[in-house]
Amino acid sequence: MPVDQQSAWNQLFLLVRTDVSPAAVLPDIRQTLAALDREQPIYAIQTLEEAMATSSFQQRISAVLLTIFAALALLLAAIGIYGVMSYSVSARTQEMGVRLAIGAQRRTVIWLVIKQVLTMSVLGLAIGIALLLVAGRSLERLLFGVTTLDPVTIAIVSAVLGLVAIVAAWAPAARAARVDPIVALRYE
Repeated sequence: MPVDQQSAWNQLFLLVRTDVSPAAVLPDIRQTLAALDREQPIYAIQTLEEAMATSSFQQRISAVLLTIFAALALLLAAIGIYGVMSYSVSARTQEMGVRLAIGAQRRTVIWLVIKQVLTMSVLGLAIGIALLLVAGRSLERLLFGVTTLDPVTIAIVSAVLGLVAIVAAWAPAARAARVDPIVALRYE
């Protein structure tokens, strides 16, 4: 494109395909361009891989930051579930003690706590998926290679969140199963 027809940028780009190392053909390219116009500056020489890496740098940084913040959010959710379940188990110490005193199995007490977490998790996931269905269109521009209604992604995310909830609730559930019935009955 002639220089006088350029409007946005006052730059010319040259793309060279080669089977040898780009550094090996660079002197020949400089010599050929100098033969055409000695006044033409030659700068910002880079391979296609370098140009692609430079152009996608902002997206890669955004993806890394998003991943870090998502991991922190998942960790905070796990800590929150652990705290709520620890409080719930400590508030229900007498109930757990009575259950164990009248013959409940320890695995039954663990299942009682885990079931409570699963119920809350399923409810939260249902609300989250419903909100995704409503607000999904506005999120489309943030996603690459996946749609907001991708069933595989929704299933994987739901499974990960459910697993995090179970892992976070496991310690309070195990503590509830280890409650000494005598101590629990005296607990005020």
